[in-house]
Amino acid sequence: MHIFNKRILFLSFVFLVGCNKSYQKKVRKVGADRDKHGCIHSAGYTWSEINKTCLRPFELKNKLFNGDRTFIAAVNVSNDGKIAEVFSKEGYFLMTKKNDSTYLHPKAILILGKNQWFFSDKKNGFEYKRLNDH
Repeated sequence: MHIFNKRILFLSFVFLVGCNKSYQKKVRKVGADRDKHGCIHSAGYTWSEINKTCLRPFELKNKLFNGDRTFIAAVNVSNDGKIAEVFSKEGYFLMTKKNDSTYLHPKAILILGKNQWFFSDKKNGFEYKRLNDH
């Protein structure tokens, strides 16, 4: 009888603690990390100002690499060529075209050459290139 009372007391405690919201873990639903545009970041999606839709930067064809040849950024250029957006680990850069090959952002520059693309933010000390073999 003594063991039976301990079990009832234990089960009562578990029940009461389980009902108390401060003890319950907050469970985050899959897809609950949508941004204001509805893009699900945990699935790799981010908003594209050019396309006006959610996209996965790592699926874009124009990829930039660091000196270790590690993928680090993706470039999306508008159909009319007037703006470009760069998705990098440092952030998102919406850039406007300055001349035939150069796009500018207040913090960075993107140069789209015939054989090589170059993206740089000298202030923060990073630069990435599109490799010819990619």
